[in-house]
Amino acid sequence: MKKYKHRYAILFILSVSFFGILIFKNILIKKVIVFYLNKKHISCYIEDFKIHKFNFVIKNLRLQNNRFLLNSRFAVIKVNRNLTLDIYAKDTNLKIKNEASNDKRQSFNINKINRLTFDNISITTDKIKANHLNLSLSKKHLALKGYFELKEKKFDIKAYINSLYSNIDIDKNRIILKNTIIKPKKIYLTYKRQSSLILNNNIQIKQTKITLSPFSIKIDSAKSKAIAKIEKFNISFFFNLFIKSNFIVLTTSDLKSNGLEIKKLTLKTDKEYKNIKADLENVSIEDTNITTQNLKAKITIKNNKAYVYIGNGEAVFFDNWYIDFYNLPTTATLNIKDLSAEIDIKDIIKTHIKKGKTVKFHIYSNKPKDVFKLLIKDAYSSQLLQSSTISNTGQIKIDLELFKNKSVYAETNLTLHNLKIGAIKIDNINAKIPICYNIDKKRNGYIKIHTANILKYKLNLFSKVISNKNTLKIITKIKTNDKSLKILPITTLIDLSKETLSSNLLFSLITKDLFIDTHLKKILLANQNIKTDGNIHIKAFDGNITIKNIHILDLYELPVLVMDIDFCSINLKKITQNTGFGLITGYIKGYVNNLSLVNFKKPLSFVAVVKTDSAIKSQKKIALKAIKNISSIGGGYTNIVIPFFKTFPYSRIGFKATLKNNKFSLHGLYKNKDKEYIIEKELLIGVSVVNMNKNNSIDWEDMLNRIKRVMDKNNIKIE
Repeated sequence: MKKYKHRYAILFILSVSFFGILIFKNILIKKVIVFYLNKKHISCYIEDFKIHKFNFVIKNLRLQNNRFLLNSRFAVIKVNRNLTLDIYAKDTNLKIKNEASNDKRQSFNINKINRLTFDNISITTDKIKANHLNLSLSKKHLALKGYFELKEKKFDIKAYINSLYSNIDIDKNRIILKNTIIKPKKIYLTYKRQSSLILNNNIQIKQTKITLSPFSIKIDSAKSKAIAKIEKFNISFFFNLFIKSNFIVLTTSDLKSNGLEIKKLTLKTDKEYKNIKADLENVSIEDTNITTQNLKAKITIKNNKAYVYIGNGEAVFFDNWYIDFYNLPTTATLNIKDLSAEIDIKDIIKTHIKKGKTVKFHIYSNKPKDVFKLLIKDAYSSQLLQSSTISNTGQIKIDLELFKNKSVYAETNLTLHNLKIGAIKIDNINAKIPICYNIDKKRNGYIKIHTANILKYKLNLFSKVISNKNTLKIITKIKTNDKSLKILPITTLIDLSKETLSSNLLFSLITKDLFIDTHLKKILLANQNIKTDGNIHIKAFDGNITIKNIHILDLYELPVLVMDIDFCSINLKKITQNTGFGLITGYIKGYVNNLSLVNFKKPLSFVAVVKTDSAIKSQKKIALKAIKNISSIGGGYTNIVIPFFKTFPYSRIGFKATLKNNKFSLHGLYKNKDKEYIIEKELLIGVSVVNMNKNNSIDWEDMLNRIKRVMDKNNIKIE
């Protein structure tokens, strides 16, 4: 009986214990979990704990150690048959410290997790913030969406992710993401709070490694299309990003921004951005000041120095100046710490740049001949330079200082020898030219030309240069060995703020057969145009010639010289007697209005009227040879009353010539019924040249060919 009583007692105790466990199991398991976590140096707080079919339901879970703090309002942990866990958590905050730890008890082993799902989790580390994430992690896949924020010393990243999907491998406390596809709403990458990169296209990342203890993220490669805003510039490009443990490689294609195009850019750098290599191919820039084509550049940054090499491509500066990098390779060295730089253009021009309170430039060359060939302007300037020569024994030195308030002080010192520009030959030029822009300074300089040969004249020139604030005043005195040429001092005033130049030109030249009096009181250069106030008076061939309304259009592009010419009392005998054209006597007067000469020589338009000056009484005769030549050029016919004479009297000469839109027309001024007379005979005797075609209009090139045939036939040469 006692034996059975003991059995009943044991059975009762077991029954009570079983029901006790059923009653207090939540408390016991909770205690076990807390004990286990405390052993791992993780403090644990659980407000409520329930078990339902191997599902552990937790309310208000708090886990903390010296490396992380986790708060979750609601969590469910399911234990699978293989003792792996499925974890679901809602409204979770996780804070992680990034410092490394050697305590293995604090390391994570995520192999025990079969599936991890977070509904609205916020993660905070020293560098990363993530808000309102929905995250699903299994042993094969990762999916999430939400907001990320990453802060580095120089970079900030803000990412709004619509969806992220990746294949996954799990190795203890490390997660490896493969072939990740990110569909962002928008991702902002900001550099020093000034420049930003915006991604709103899909991003493909080949591989990402996430280590949980100590926490770190490593990305192997990524590619997408991006839009960047670097200060005021908008940039779009495709890119591939390749990241290894010790370096980063970025390759872009079809980079475009506000006139800048780079077909390919390869950038390689270490994680500290101390050693950077960049290769740029087919660089094109188009803006108001610089245009380039097919540039290839190499940039290397090492030990706080940047080395640049440009050996291919072409560039045009300020619409006119041209440099060929194929023949003029350029190297540059930039010291990043003090922002000093050295630029070398094929050992022709060397530039030193130093930045302190101001930016200072020192530009030097002892090869002035090569400098003149270095920068070639448009076709007009090319022709000018081709007809120019300069020796390579002088030097050019420019010191330039830029202030923070956009003020500029510059000083140019140059010495040139044996310079030839067209018909002008100069032995030596010495100059010191100071320039003050937006700065309250006054500096003096000079320009000396020791001997200049212009035609048969030898000139000595000295200019006093005065620079004050935004003006440059140049007072030039010219001496000549010929007493027939008298040149008054020339005062030139350059206004740097308005980009205008005004000057005067007053000189007189008296020879036996010629008198020139230039009275240009004001010559104004503004907006590539030159306007003049005054005229040039010439006495030649016993008459007077006045050139007025002189101006030049598009001086730096394709210059067009425009002027009006009046003349009277011109002796035809003095013009024709020494030519093979044929002798004409008498006097003429007339005008040429709106004479436009492209490149100062090719006629573009004019209206010319020439007629007999009846104010001067003289004998009027014309040779038969001249009559035939005038008829050939004018396209008329000759009416000769007495054909066996070689010279004939005439009453008057008069014609109007017009060139417009490349059409030339010639008409006689004197009309009688349906006839136009270029030359009109006396009443009974003499000669007439009649233009029968009232619509006499031909192409200008055809007219030039007519004149050339007449000149060649008569061996007439015009210099």
